[in-house]
Amino acid sequence: MDSHSVGHLRLRSADPGVAPEIQPNFLAERHDLDALVESLDTIHDLFGTRAFADIIDAPLAPGGRLSRKDAERYVRRSVSTFFHACGTARMGSDDDAPVTPELALRGIEGVWIADASVMPTIPTCNTLAPVYAIAERAAELLGAPSLPAR
Repeated sequence: MDSHSVGHLRLRSADPGVAPEIQPNFLAERHDLDALVESLDTIHDLFGTRAFADIIDAPLAPGGRLSRKDAERYVRRSVSTFFHACGTARMGSDDDAPVTPELALRGIEGVWIADASVMPTIPTCNTLAPVYAIAERAAELLGAPSLPAR
């Protein structure tokens, strides 16, 4: 949950029908590869405990402990994502940040960003709650009526 590798998302055209260039840059930093390789042994250690004995027959993949070299190969071949994409439009007060602290998109009048793209790092939770908080703040900044307290 503490990825150091940074990818990018770049618009290739002003035409919204043209797909952006997306480069996740997985495992670009050695720290990320090391963390995932070490996690394989941690998971195998957990599977060997009494707490898991009745619910785990054997790990699905990899099927057993791997050498460091094989573990690195396995991680490089297996790493992907399908959740928690965020951070493609960093928010900040410096001019290099595409989004201002008020969630306005720099360089385009009247456009605000209120989604996970403004998060500078991947949160260690589901992104839903932080996105709700960002959306509530955006509504507040834009003068929308707030939702009633529950």
